[in-house]
Amino acid sequence: MNYILETNAFYDWLETNPLSANAINVWHALMSVSNKTYWKEDFTVAISVLELKTGLSKKSIERGRTELAKRKRLTWKKRSGNQSAEYTLISFVEEESLEDAQVDAQPDAQVVVQTVSQPVAINKLNQTKQSIFIDDEEFFLVDSLQATLTALLEDRSYLELMCMNFKIRDIPILENHLKQFFAELSTRGEVYKSEKDAKSHFANWLKIQLKKKGTHYAQNQSTHTPTIRLEDNSSSTAWRNTANASSTGLEAIINSISIGG
Repeated sequence: MNYILETNAFYDWLETNPLSANAINVWHALMSVSNKTYWKEDFTVAISVLELKTGLSKKSIERGRTELAKRKRLTWKKRSGNQSAEYTLISFVEEESLEDAQVDAQPDAQVVVQTVSQPVAINKLNQTKQSIFIDDEEFFLVDSLQATLTALLEDRSYLELMCMNFKIRDIPILENHLKQFFAELSTRGEVYKSEKDAKSHFANWLKIQLKKKGTHYAQNQSTHTPTIRLEDNSSSTAWRNTANASSTGLEAIINSISIGG
């Protein structure tokens, strides 16, 4: 399978074959697992793994799986004991190629083969995949996404500013979030993101992710001063002075409260 072609075909198919959000989420999770098996025709995955990848409950995953099976987007079967279920994803691209071959199999067969296969070959040539690792887990990005990610990772000033704005204590932590963001872009089938768009969308994405984890970001008036390795001492000093001023103001308010009437 080709991850990008399959994902694009999936969303084209959704325009006339709507699915629930659970089913869409489960399909993406199974595609991710299949990608890691190098597209084995049949593969196994535990419900607990799908729960981590989708954020859904076991029942929601089972409903999404049943919906996908009814719409003939996958087949699956239980296995004995505590063994994980076995899945087979049904390719959109292979289906289309087979239909084209059956319809035009006689005089114009050569023309059809050239028309269908050439865009696929060009796409593979122009958009090869490179792997990145997030917490020892491998993900694949096309060249254009990888180029944008690399540019942002090498922009030290941008990384330091983001750490300050979101109160992330170390740049490597921010770099890990940035890689997760690009892995999600790839999973959604995106093949290009300019640096400007990436910075804008990543800031919104990061804000949501930190809120989910209960992390306080820059808008919260915290008196805690994070430790950030900054090359610009003036920026670091100004930030700490702001935190100290907030702390002094809070102490003044506390001291003004009379106790005991």
